[in-house]
Amino acid sequence: MPIVIYPFNNADHHVNWVGRNCANCVIQKCDIANSIKMVYWAGQKTVPYEIANRMGKFENLHAHTWECPEKQSEPSQTLLIR
Repeated sequence: MPIVIYPFNNADHHVNWVGRNCANCVIQKCDIANSIKMVYWAGQKTVPYEIANRMGKFENLHAHTWECPEKQSEPSQTLLIR
C-alpha cells in the first residue's frame, strides 16, 4: 500500500497554499498542482508521499503556507554563449 500524506489541515490552508504557489507559477504541466487539485475538488484529501516531499511539506510541517521548491515565477531563460 503506498504512503499518502494529508498536505493541508483544512480548506483555507489549501486555498492559501495554491494562491501563494500555483497561482503564481508558470509551469504548465505540474505534477504537484495536478495532485493537490484532487485534494479538495475530488474529496481525495491525500497526496502521494513523493508529491508531499516535492512540495516541501516535511521541511515546513508547522507552517500554514510555504514556498513551493519547484515554483517558477517566470520562464527560465537560457543564455547562449558563442
